[in-house]
Amino acid sequence: MAQLNLQKKIKLAIKYPSTAKNTVFDKYLYENKATPFPRTINCFITERCNFNCPMCHVVTSRLKNMNELSLPDLKKFFDNIAPYSPSVSLAGGEPLMHPEIIDIIKYLDQKRIVKGLVTNGMLLEKMAADLINSGLDFLAISLDGPDEATQYQRGLVKDSFPQIIKGIKKIIELRGKNTFPNIRIATVISKSNIANFDKIYEVIKDLGVDEWSISHHFYFYDKIRKQQLKFSQKTKFGNDVWGEYNGTKKVLFNAKERLTISQKLKETQALINSNKSKVKITMPNSMDIKNFYTGAIPKKESICTSPFNQVFLRGNGDIEMCHGYILGNIKENSLLDIWHNKKTIRFQKYIQKNKIIPACFRCCSLNPIF
Repeated sequence: MAQLNLQKKIKLAIKYPSTAKNTVFDKYLYENKATPFPRTINCFITERCNFNCPMCHVVTSRLKNMNELSLPDLKKFFDNIAPYSPSVSLAGGEPLMHPEIIDIIKYLDQKRIVKGLVTNGMLLEKMAADLINSGLDFLAISLDGPDEATQYQRGLVKDSFPQIIKGIKKIIELRGKNTFPNIRIATVISKSNIANFDKIYEVIKDLGVDEWSISHHFYFYDKIRKQQLKFSQKTKFGNDVWGEYNGTKKVLFNAKERLTISQKLKETQALINSNKSKVKITMPNSMDIKNFYTGAIPKKESICTSPFNQVFLRGNGDIEMCHGYILGNIKENSLLDIWHNKKTIRFQKYIQKNKIIPACFRCCSLNPIF
């Protein structure tokens, strides 16, 4: 989630006034209920990927099909959603592997749709010029290590670290003094980097990026998977659990590792408080680290707004609510019709009443309360 300064917010609001209006008023008008149309559409435009990340939170559902939406399919879809002023996040797989990715971004820009892209960075250097000239608003680049050894453990691809850094530098160079795209480095806490937040900061601080975000490691274990399967069989909702599967172990980080995480996050927070950082840093400083990483089940007071304001578009045209629950297909129905159909409303009502399901365990959309 990007954290923009006032100048950027004003520029975006001028370019996308309807989207800005929704952003301001939705939290008052649609608390714990569905917006008239999805505000965020996460487009997995391709399921192909050149990384093999062990923590990939959508790998199970992604590998169910390896389809890819074509530019004509997407143009028709974007024509359909443009009047409702949503934001579109282009992801995958690796979205830069889609052969028509630049034309996709340019068409979104023509339709005046807010658009961002999430990438592992391997193809950035090659595609930097086209991306800068495409009209892209947001660019998020995953970087989980300060060197080759730790970054390799992220995607299991050799020489990925220097290639990603070269790509970031090229993007920054070509962006020049322009405001957009807003460029964010995204880091996920892992066993290989828990002691290296300061080193990662040293790597990125002089690159010229706008933001650095740190997020917790999303995982689940065998008991959660079994609970979700039982729940799915009973309710006919989806059966996917997003996150890295941790086998029978409910604890992801031991006590020593959790202490290290806490200390390093405190050091990073001190850097934020001192106002000495050259980049804007966002991090989950309010999380209960012990409960999060020892497998505690979130309370019903936990908050998730995802079913009420966003959907996921798959490479075969399926519209997914979350955890593999398919609402419809854009090749058969409009997104507006899908958003208001019986399957969608049924799940939204369930969440309104019951708040969470087993698959919510460590989902990235959930704000867990223990």
